[in-house]
Amino acid sequence: LSLDLIGFYWPSKVWQRTLVGGVYNVTGDRYTNKENKDFWMQANSGQFSISAMHFPKVIGEGPFLRADLGWGFFGVEVYADGETLEPLSDWEESGLADLFGVGYAIPVGGGGTRILFNANYAMRPGIEIDQKIGERGYPRKSGSVQALSFTLGCLF
Repeated sequence: LSLDLIGFYWPSKVWQRTLVGGVYNVTGDRYTNKENKDFWMQANSGQFSISAMHFPKVIGEGPFLRADLGWGFFGVEVYADGETLEPLSDWEESGLADLFGVGYAIPVGGGGTRILFNANYAMRPGIEIDQKIGERGYPRKSGSVQALSFTLGCLF
């Protein structure tokens, strides 16, 4: 699941046909164990970013490119034996993050509302686990999380 929870954009005074603003994007993945129904793990990542959407022809119509740069985070929740462990401090990271995407905007009605279809690729701070999940100890090292997402949104 991937969402832009909140974002604000304004026409750029420097680049024509470009919207610039800020956005908060989050992604979550849940992993379950088919053999043990009392265990699941959810990895959450997100970023607060400065964002730009460039439209080659007209702002809010047709294809566009998106680029975000900001501060990202990664965290893990684990549910085991009836207890949710949240967050696991050894499994948290934060640092520089980016997101790049392509999309298509369709005007709706006579106002400024647009429907946006996006495909985005994000790279954020994360961890790499050196043991199988479920083993004690969980040796880890800094790494990265990559998220590919397809979204449907609105621009007002």
